[in-house]
Amino acid sequence: GSESCWVALRVRYRRMLAKIAAFDLLSPSPVDQVPFVAGRLADAAAAALEASLCVARTRVSSTGPAFPREHVAATQLAVIGMGKTGARELNYVSDVDVIFVYEPADETGDDHAANRAASQLAAHLMRICSEPTAEGEIWPVDANLRPEGKSGPLVRTLASHQGYRVGRAASGSTGGGSGGGGASVSVMMNSCSPGLIMPNSRRARSSMMRGSADSARA
Repeated sequence: GSESCWVALRVRYRRMLAKIAAFDLLSPSPVDQVPFVAGRLADAAAAALEASLCVARTRVSSTGPAFPREHVAATQLAVIGMGKTGARELNYVSDVDVIFVYEPADETGDDHAANRAASQLAAHLMRICSEPTAEGEIWPVDANLRPEGKSGPLVRTLASHQGYRVGRAASGSTGGGSGGGGASVSVMMNSCSPGLIMPNSRRARSSMMRGSADSARA
């Protein structure tokens, strides 16, 4: 959870970005490669978010007795790509739009405690990606497409998201807006359920995670 991990994330991400850019620049027909390149940029973003979430778990677990390591590790938090991120249409200067969905470790879990842990994890993930270091930042993580925008809670359970959508539909509210209705959505990752990771991001995620782990051991 130290700054060395943050720096390692940025270095590894930029190496991935450089490889994508080199392919893009050397392509004989760059316009034809736009969908492929946009998808690979989204894969790199997914890998960076997943690695950042793992670093966030370490940081939150070390903040004190309010967040025991085993409780933080058991808190399920999914990062959902929205807009260009979810549609795998990122470009080189896009910010990354996401929403956060959490669940307690099991049906009998303490929802209040899980909410607090998930909120801390989401906030730390956003800081890890956006705060400047010796290697700069990665990119801003924008969670304002969540229900109620900035004024709404940073994390919600799946049932809460569904209830909000149903409530909006019942009140006649459709389309875009602060709730992000109509936006493209893709499950980017869930560190407690690796099967939810976007398939094309697995190799990028593994590379990113190795860089962070090597830095943590150094």
